[in-house]
Amino acid sequence: MSSIRVSDFPAEINALIIDQLADDTTSLRSCALTCRMWTPAAQGHLLRYIHVRGPEASLPGLCNFLEENPHFNQRVSSLRVTGNVTVPGALVEVLHLLNPENLGSLILEKVGDVQGAQATWLDNFLLK
Repeated sequence: MSSIRVSDFPAEINALIIDQLADDTTSLRSCALTCRMWTPAAQGHLLRYIHVRGPEASLPGLCNFLEENPHFNQRVSSLRVTGNVTVPGALVEVLHLLNPENLGSLILEKVGDVQGAQATWLDNFLLK
């Protein structure tokens, strides 16, 4: 008796399997680590909604990640930032890397003051 492997299924079937797990972060993480064929689809769902939180929101870390992995920039549809943004320009830089047409939701909670050039750029970004 021969065994069936994930690679034996058509790509569409694999995509449907991952799509069924779209709201289950734990399962998506497991799928991304379990099977190379599932990794891109699982990562796509995992990166749809990004929440950066903490007293000093780690926007520079997110910025570095997005710069090193530009193929993920198109997948982010929601960005939520909670906490003080202490690195000048970090929020603007992250938003600059993301596709404004895909970003359907931007939530800023307790981020402190966004002033000067950052505020002008943010206003222009939000008006697009």
